[in-house]
Amino acid sequence: MADTASVRVLLPGHGPVVADPASRLAAYIGHRAERLTEIRAALAAGCTTAHDITARVYHDAHPAVRRFAEQSVQAQLDYLAGRS
Repeated sequence: MADTASVRVLLPGHGPVVADPASRLAAYIGHRAERLTEIRAALAAGCTTAHDITARVYHDAHPAVRRFAEQSVQAQLDYLAGRS
């Protein structure tokens, strides 16, 4: 994980500038870790495709953003595959 202590400001692609990046980065990293845990649980439960995992993990996602959620799941599956 990158050292975030020296980061002074975040310039997100949308939304306002973040003047307190440490807490925001910690929240982002924590959220990603939670999603990765959910994806591992879906795999352990027998889900085998990004589509199936997305349906389980992002069950409440609006249909308009479902394909983006599936892309996120695929990226995390690729990450997990690279770690084994």
